[in-house]
Amino acid sequence: MSNGVAHGELTLFDCPRIRKSEYWQFIKLVAPTATTTLPEGQTHWVSQDATDAFCLRCNKMFRFVKGSSNSVRRHMERFHRKELLKRQAQQANEEKRATVSYNKRNTTRKAKRQSSPEQETAAEENRSSPAPIHEVPAAMPAKKQRLESLYALDQRHSIELMLKWMATSLRPLRMVLEPGFGAFVAHISGTDPSFSPPAVEALHHHLELMRENTRFEVKQRIKKEVSSFVLSLEPWRSPRDYADVPAFVEMHCWYLNEDFVRQSCVLDVVPMFKEAEDELRTKLHSVIQEFGLQKHLATSCLVPATDEELGNIIQTVDFQQVNEVRSMLDGVVACSVHWLQGTAFPDPRAERISGSLETGLGIVEGRQVFGEALSDVIHSVEWIRSSRLAFNKLCEAHTVFAGELKKLPSVSPSQWSFAVLHDFFARVILIRASIDSIASDETFTQVPKKPNTLSWFLAEGLVLLWRPLQEVLQVVDNEKVCSTAFIIPILSMVKQHFTRVDLFDDLQQRYLGILADSDVASSVARLQLLRVHIQNWLAKCYPTLLSPDHAWISALDPRYARLRHLSEEEREACKCSLVEQAVELHLSHVPHATETLSSLTGDLDGDLMGGDSRPGLMHRLLYEEEEEVVAPPPSADVMSARDAELAQTRLYVANEVVMYLNEHQVRKTRILCPLQWWSANRERYPFLSPLARLWLGTVACLTSPLDRELPSELAGDPSADAASWTKSTADFLYMHAHLRGAHMDTTVAL
Repeated sequence: MSNGVAHGELTLFDCPRIRKSEYWQFIKLVAPTATTTLPEGQTHWVSQDATDAFCLRCNKMFRFVKGSSNSVRRHMERFHRKELLKRQAQQANEEKRATVSYNKRNTTRKAKRQSSPEQETAAEENRSSPAPIHEVPAAMPAKKQRLESLYALDQRHSIELMLKWMATSLRPLRMVLEPGFGAFVAHISGTDPSFSPPAVEALHHHLELMRENTRFEVKQRIKKEVSSFVLSLEPWRSPRDYADVPAFVEMHCWYLNEDFVRQSCVLDVVPMFKEAEDELRTKLHSVIQEFGLQKHLATSCLVPATDEELGNIIQTVDFQQVNEVRSMLDGVVACSVHWLQGTAFPDPRAERISGSLETGLGIVEGRQVFGEALSDVIHSVEWIRSSRLAFNKLCEAHTVFAGELKKLPSVSPSQWSFAVLHDFFARVILIRASIDSIASDETFTQVPKKPNTLSWFLAEGLVLLWRPLQEVLQVVDNEKVCSTAFIIPILSMVKQHFTRVDLFDDLQQRYLGILADSDVASSVARLQLLRVHIQNWLAKCYPTLLSPDHAWISALDPRYARLRHLSEEEREACKCSLVEQAVELHLSHVPHATETLSSLTGDLDGDLMGGDSRPGLMHRLLYEEEEEVVAPPPSADVMSARDAELAQTRLYVANEVVMYLNEHQVRKTRILCPLQWWSANRERYPFLSPLARLWLGTVACLTSPLDRELPSELAGDPSADAASWTKSTADFLYMHAHLRGAHMDTTVAL
């Protein structure tokens, strides 16, 4: 009779030979899933048959190597340390009681052999009366062995906690060699020998084990939960330009589970050497295959907008690239700010991606006039801020804005920032009259140059031009679910703003009677140059998302399901695309999913909301890698039955799309979280909810920057042992990314 017991889809059995039962109190071995029967000649499963172990307490599966129980010991010490210590204490008490009982029996037998009849009678009377039991302590070797085991367990647990702290705060591992750290640990430990600072090599070994265990847990999690997913590549670059120092790329997987809760996990951290794009491309493919992910189910890949190298790699591996919104906005405003200031780009990659603003006018004097005009306003306000008398006079003139004046940001003459400049000029324009009055007052000495009318014209035009970008940054920072469906309507409205040629007409009319016509025309031309540059930047960064063919994605976010950002023709096209994509996704999960709608659209063209026979985006994502299989044509009866089934499915989907859009047209309540709304209404919309889960699980912006700089403490010179440094740094950054994501999951509730 087999010793296997069914546990869900797994077959579990006890390990035949166990030395330390406390480590196996929750652990069972997993029989091979490929074979459901015992091998020939065996009546029981043995440990040689198992490659995995399963914990009944936390339902986690981990590796098991024949002849070694190290993985079992590590799992119990990491996840069930309290239960392990409790079981060890119980075993110690049992040994103590057994020793007491054995010593008591020996004493009784010896007394019987040496006692007289009178003593036996007295002893019989003593046995009838209750007497206390005197416990004898256990033998010293057993106690010493138990203490050493507990010390080793505390040592490993302390090292793991210390490594987690170092990885979370990006502290270098070599800090354990500093005298101050050793003295601090010695002071905290005192006479307790349970912990001592380990060597750096030992920390590298523990860090590698932690990474392997974490990656195995991530693989099991992906196997159970992930269907469609989104990748994000986040580079770490060293501040030092060594020839052999690589950059590191974090690979994150984002998805929505069945309850519409966004989840993320770190796949790997891989090194990226200079001029080694083929090696990184191969590594990306191998990581995706190792974790069991299917490339055709990846909806998109998120990369920094200013990283051209990663963008080229993504294009060659057939992923739909989506540039991160925050890095895109930072790049375009940094480009315009440095053009206004007349300085070089601090980041050469941003300059290469954004291009030059010299096209159009191409006049250096134009940049100089623009920068000097804005500098006059900045210098005047900074002088008023530094003069107590002038600042008090300004506060008296604007009693309502007195509190806001104290919050006025300070602008550095050498470094201009978009957020600071926009906030500064937006506040200063409101008190323009008072600033001009104080600058013209002869009672003040050392007054800087008064801002002229041209300076105020350019400042107002700049605020008018930058206002949508600032609003987008504020919306993105406050949005917890910044998916592609959320960002498409925002980018569409921003695109409409920057395509307006008459954006500065009202401003130009107000200043025509004050400034000369030539000055107004030249200033408007400079502002138009910035507007066209931002427009081209948006079109370059988002050529796919801003196309009308992808406007239907925004309808999956119930907050934008009214489609107010689309025209009437675009709304009708959006309805047709929703029907097509929902049907395509539904067909991919049924047995005859390979059947397309080509035979159906010819008969129903114009009947059900204008069906289109061209394959949609979802069809290309799902079937772009499948080889065409030539099969004999089905019979006429089979074709007619299948066509009727597809027609009925398409009719159901069309009615569901109309009901979904009509519901939001008359909706009166505000939707705060689209994921919670879909989780509560997924049964009402069985065809649209899988499509919403697919695209609401995408990521268009993250709360932390994608392009990170490796701390100087970690970016040491690896010339001594480059391979070892690269491996340990990759392990360290992987644990940092994993712990950072776990902290975000516990603090941010969607």
